Amino acid sequence: RDRLYVGGFSKGGWIASTLAEAYLPDLAGVILLGAGKTPFTVKTPMSRRGGRALYIGVGQLEINFPYGMRAIKHFSGLGFKVTFDGYPGLGHSIPIRKDGHDVFQQRSVHFLQWWDVERYRDSPLPLKQPVEDWFQSVRDVAENAGLPAQNRFLAIYRARRAPFHAYLTAEQRKTIEALVADFAKNLQCRGEIDSQRQFFEVVNRELGGGDFERLHRLAMDYHRVWMENPNTYHGALGGLSSARLGGQVRDIGNWRFSTINQKDEALARLQKNPIPKVARENLLSQIRDIEESIRIAHWR
Repeated sequence: RDRLYVGGFSKGGWIASTLAEAYLPDLAGVILLGAGKTPFTVKTPMSRRGGRALYIGVGQLEINFPYGMRAIKHFSGLGFKVTFDGYPGLGHSIPIRKDGHDVFQQRSVHFLQWWDVERYRDSPLPLKQPVEDWFQSVRDVAENAGLPAQNRFLAIYRARRAPFHAYLTAEQRKTIEALVADFAKNLQCRGEIDSQRQFFEVVNRELGGGDFERLHRLAMDYHRVWMENPNTYHGALGGLSSARLGGQVRDIGNWRFSTINQKDEALARLQKNPIPKVARENLLSQIRDIEESIRIAHWR
């Protein structure tokens, strides 16, 4: 009974989200894939889940990415231990390959760690060596002078949200924090840190949803993140997110307008202030190169 898990992808992920909020208080853990939290699901969610584990995995380029971000704060507030994983380079899909050359399709290290932590949650001794190996791998990447500083910053920054991070010693956690602080002072990382902040500011505003005018403005704001930070990881994400929203905004035929005047106004707005198109494959290649340089292998 204390080993019940519920999870799903897409619509299954939304069902799992609802179950996590309102039902089955004895769940050991929940897996939300390609989903998250919206304002219009459960009105009065249950709280105090006693630190039960919840994993959120959502493609960085899909429409549900902001809702996955919303779920972090929401479910943490209900007492869940939340692991968030934004799948690089993916839309509405999940990475499932054990091997291969496409880093976007390889299984998430954080997802595998999440299951290992759950597997040994009552007796975590078998995790000691894998956690040590993972920590050393992260440190090796962070200290690899052959990599750009911004890539190394992303690797160490991302390590702080890995499930294995909770099993580090106090000294190892201090090492992680010291490395993050050092990279934050590095001028070569300034652009990445600025673009990261700008990108997630727009993501947070997208959480509010909105009408045609609002989404048009958000698409332009994402594009601005890229234009101001073209050589950064989060700048490339901004460009790709602008393309995602731009596709929705340009598809006038699928919008429901109350009057023909509203539709005419929307068309006029697009003609006057068109959303610039981006070289999507170039941006994906930029992100892929960074991901390949900082990928941490899993221990099994």
